[in-house]
Amino acid sequence: MSDVAVSRVQWTEDLIALVAGLLVFALALPNLAGIDLLGWAVTTSVWTDAGKGLGTVSKTYAGLGGIPALLLTYLSLLAVLSLAAALETADLLALGALADRVRAEESGDVVRVFANEAADTGPDVVAVSLADAGTMGFAILRRVAVARITGPRAARVRVDWSESGLEVAQVALGFGASELVGPLANRRGLPIADGATQKVKGAGMVAVQALKKKELEGLLAIAGRKAVFVTRETRERGTPSGDRTGRASHA
Repeated sequence: MSDVAVSRVQWTEDLIALVAGLLVFALALPNLAGIDLLGWAVTTSVWTDAGKGLGTVSKTYAGLGGIPALLLTYLSLLAVLSLAAALETADLLALGALADRVRAEESGDVVRVFANEAADTGPDVVAVSLADAGTMGFAILRRVAVARITGPRAARVRVDWSESGLEVAQVALGFGASELVGPLANRRGLPIADGATQKVKGAGMVAVQALKKKELEGLLAIAGRKAVFVTRETRERGTPSGDRTGRASHA
């Protein structure tokens, strides 16, 4: 798989609105040369006869009639608005399956994990948070899937498990997520100290953070993914931030 990232437009609602506006503007420009492409749009006027209440914007299309003009205007607006709403109303499981297929083809099975590490940024990073998706887990999963499908090619779709919860973050891996970020904490949600250790049968005293990373690695393995923990050491060795081959060291 090529390491060259090919940009792909991220079709957000704002971008669709902008493109729709520019399209209408472009279709209106030929009118300067006497070519009317939008004259069929419906318009209203003051009327005493109900049959004359509707008409076309341009007299060029006057023969079309008011009702057909209204229908054409309705259908054109419906098409534009439906495009913006399509991904937000698509079946979640079908959307997730498509996003996961795109993720597998573009980013592979490696999941870069920023555990107790400041996550880097970049033009290919798409971070999905509760602020973007609301408080429901389903909304987060939909946002993750949409980010994968419409984001840049091989986008680093990132979920913060401190916001979504570890369970939702794990499920998000099946909806297109390729990176996880969050603090290492115990079952009560308290941060695990750097020097904390725990006695493990057959292994003696083991760092609790290492045990937590092992647990995370197991959760990702259940999801069919391979965890790669990003640490200060891997960054100092110059491991590329976009490396998806699993060359970074495992904890």
